[in-house]
Amino acid sequence: MRKIKLIMMALVFMASTAMAQSQDPKLEKAKALILEKYPEATIKSASARNWGGYNIQFRSKKFGNYVHSSAGVSRKNQWEETRFYLKDELSKELAHATKKAGLEEIHNIQYVERADGQNHYFIKDVKEYIVLFDDNYHRIKGGVMDKGVELTPAVRKDLKHRFDDPVILTGYSSGNYPQFYILYRRDNSVNQEARVTYTTDGQWVSTNIYMRDYTKLPFELIFFVDEKGGIENFSWIQKVSKPEDTFYDLWFKDGTRMKLDEELNVISKN
Repeated sequence: MRKIKLIMMALVFMASTAMAQSQDPKLEKAKALILEKYPEATIKSASARNWGGYNIQFRSKKFGNYVHSSAGVSRKNQWEETRFYLKDELSKELAHATKKAGLEEIHNIQYVERADGQNHYFIKDVKEYIVLFDDNYHRIKGGVMDKGVELTPAVRKDLKHRFDDPVILTGYSSGNYPQFYILYRRDNSVNQEARVTYTTDGQWVSTNIYMRDYTKLPFELIFFVDEKGGIENFSWIQKVSKPEDTFYDLWFKDGTRMKLDEELNVISKN
């Protein structure tokens, strides 16, 4: 009886979640925007992002094949970018470019369409080495920068000082501060994600390290997450470092949030 009751509760929760999503007019507008841009698309799922806006998962045709795709839509219902997760076959030109860049057997190919037109390929090989190429198959060494954002020598030097061989993917502006989204190697984790913020004159402001799976969790945090229901009970985990302090910021799937200091003492919860 208890097992049946738990199953019924889960079904009710899933139904209520689906109903809540379908009743979100902004989410429906975001889905309609993607269908307008990609008329042949079949939407698989859509969800609100923790930082605002929406993420739309769908299947769409790219380079002759139907592939899994993921699009970002802003709070103002503006399309931001779409990632097409391509099959592992490389064109002749791209195969030559990857070989020239020193990539080995290709493990992941993404084609990124951006609202500003800076479309590019994201290529990862079996050793988790990542390189970006533009539409002309030229290597993008400094990442894709939004208009007005510059990867200055001072910022580049600081990033290399703070991280182990960072791959700079994008640079954008938020709150008038330039921010850079990077991937780097930390301890035994590969391609750890981080967002680093600087002042306009290149002074470091903060680092947000994103940790959404066990392989990227610091060892001391693994047991805490296990005690709270496991990684599947969280929608977002990040480590925030600033000149004045460092803390963990944990978002639960039920909408609650908790902040911990580096010794895992609770700072705040809501």
